[in-house]
Amino acid sequence: MCGVFGIIRGPDSRLNGEAVAGLLPTFFKLAEKRGREASGLAVYSEDQIEVYKRAGSPSSLLKSADYGAFVSRTITGRSRGGLGVIGHSRLVTVGPQGFSKNNQPVITEHSVGIHNGIVVNYREICARRNDVSMECDVDSEVIFRLVDANYKLMPSISAAVVNTFKEIEGAASIAFFHDSSRTLTVMTNTGSLYVGVNRESEVLVFASEPSFVQTTVAQNALNNLPGFFEIEKLTFL
Repeated sequence: MCGVFGIIRGPDSRLNGEAVAGLLPTFFKLAEKRGREASGLAVYSEDQIEVYKRAGSPSSLLKSADYGAFVSRTITGRSRGGLGVIGHSRLVTVGPQGFSKNNQPVITEHSVGIHNGIVVNYREICARRNDVSMECDVDSEVIFRLVDANYKLMPSISAAVVNTFKEIEGAASIAFFHDSSRTLTVMTNTGSLYVGVNRESEVLVFASEPSFVQTTVAQNALNNLPGFFEIEKLTFL
């Protein structure tokens, strides 16, 4: 049981980078109850994805000088333009957290993503498909390796993701960036993913529990924006 969360700001949103950065401690502290072994985040802006992750709890991450420098460089100063941030708090199930590649966000050739759940047939997938190979021990990696491989065979990211979920066995709620588009993709086969959208202010937040979304959108930085947040549970079709 890991914690996943994120926030997306549209190109014309009034939500500035400082406000986005200020929301991350709330997200991390809420997500910490779902996993304390490792934590990290990925930031997508100006066609560039940057990742910061480390072994240890979200609380220790937030106190790190490296984290502060990373957020200042990638988020705080981004007053305009689209901005996407996804975060993860890890409960170790497969793969020790001492090996950085086992922690999330997972980085593959074309994707950077986070995963809550467990894929029980990841070894079988790698044995069956010669276009999918893993560089670390964590089962989550196979999801994004499959997305990369399927995208080469499919007409769209959505098609690649749907086919990926047809191949995996187990529980998966994911969010990821792919270098083919300027979008965030989210998907779940458990329903353990909740989204809040304020269309007028061009802001989207998501998390693995509804209370995480509700608590975050109640923060002044979001509550004072024009419009309102519609919160819904994602379903898998």
